[in-house]
Amino acid sequence: MDKNVKLIVDGYISQMDEYKTTDPELKKEVSEWKAAVYKFAEECENIQVFSTSMLEGPLFTQMSDLIYKITMENYDETQGAANAEEVQKMYDSASLTQDDAPPPLPTIREYLEQYRYGYDVIKETKYRKKTIKAYDDLFAVADRTDDLMEGQIIIEKEGLVRKMTAVNGREVAETLLEAMDPLFEAVRGMTEETAEQYADFLTPEEITYRSSVLKIETIKKVNRSQIFVWLGAAWALLTLEYQKGKRAVHAWPDDKTARIGFNLMNNRRKRMRQLHKTMVEVMGITWDDLMANEFIKNNMLGPVSLDIMARCKRTLLADNIDAIDEIVREEVLSDLTILEVLKRNQKTIVAGNVDHEKSNQTDEEYHMIASEKNSSIPYFIYMESLSDEDKMIINKQANVKLPGEEKKDSKIDLFNNFDDFDSSGNGENNKMSGMDTKDTKDNILKEKTTSPTKTAESTLKGLGRFFKR
Repeated sequence: MDKNVKLIVDGYISQMDEYKTTDPELKKEVSEWKAAVYKFAEECENIQVFSTSMLEGPLFTQMSDLIYKITMENYDETQGAANAEEVQKMYDSASLTQDDAPPPLPTIREYLEQYRYGYDVIKETKYRKKTIKAYDDLFAVADRTDDLMEGQIIIEKEGLVRKMTAVNGREVAETLLEAMDPLFEAVRGMTEETAEQYADFLTPEEITYRSSVLKIETIKKVNRSQIFVWLGAAWALLTLEYQKGKRAVHAWPDDKTARIGFNLMNNRRKRMRQLHKTMVEVMGITWDDLMANEFIKNNMLGPVSLDIMARCKRTLLADNIDAIDEIVREEVLSDLTILEVLKRNQKTIVAGNVDHEKSNQTDEEYHMIASEKNSSIPYFIYMESLSDEDKMIINKQANVKLPGEEKKDSKIDLFNNFDDFDSSGNGENNKMSGMDTKDTKDNILKEKTTSPTKTAESTLKGLGRFFKR
């Protein structure tokens, strides 16, 4: 709950607690009212939405009704008449002086100062121009009248407070959209819908309801996108290992290394054929569908975020997509025998990756390129205005890889999974997904290594209801 909203809620609750009742039914109504207030406060995104909706909504009316019922329950008519008579006597005998007069109402300018703090905070961002303009329009009411009542009528007729909230919400959503990964449709869809809600100038209640529905739909879309992330990574890793095994056979530094490579190549080919079969049966999609999806192809290149919004990423060479596509179509899903595959002349080659983890200079160059590409985008301009400490905290929370840091965010690390065979055959550099030349044929066939395929297949079957046509 927003801390400012909580302060107001506590005030309402404290006011209600001042009225004591012994009636069980009234106690139950009071408890239900308190629970409703807390629930409503949790759903409100800021103090303005809560204050306006609370005063204009049913909860405030219920509060007044409850206070009246409790007061009448404790009312003694005889004592009340005596009190009223005593008060009348005091009033008749009192002389009203200037000091006793009620304080004057504030001017509209003084009334509008309650919005000053939010205005000052938004101005510091330097990119919320539409929201700042909406605040300026609200403050300009003080230039049209000094009278509080007349000013409030103007604000209500022109919907200035409501417009200010709507413009602010839409501008935040549009700013995030501009900074997001354009391929991540699940999250983009939710943000686009949020922007549309504010554009329609919906009431706080309508926005709360539609946001709740939208969250449920987004969870489904994100689950679907997560499967696509795993699919892309699984296919990429399997083809990389398949290619390594094939290279070992072609190089043939010694019989043992060639045998390990052949078994790895043959095993990964079978796994990819099984994965494709599972995709077709469970999800109703084929390899052609994967190749038509830019989001999946991007995840086949082992992307690592270079900024907090994952708009820019470093990946393996983009040519690898063509190489993976050729391997899958011409060698994995084709009717060629394994020997025919080995004899085949491969047109495109899967390229490995430079050792980023040992090259801070290369990492820094990537981050500089990302910063240049993001330099004109308002969200990143705002981020640059933050202190180094604040930026470090935000980047850590977003799991962004900073220059010189060890990358820990990738469960399927494509960047460090493409070591070449050592032609000497001594086993020190002959790593293939955790195996070296000391592994026997039996160990290889027992799948000593961890493969993403089993995880991907079980996950596909578990979430098949999201995809089945």
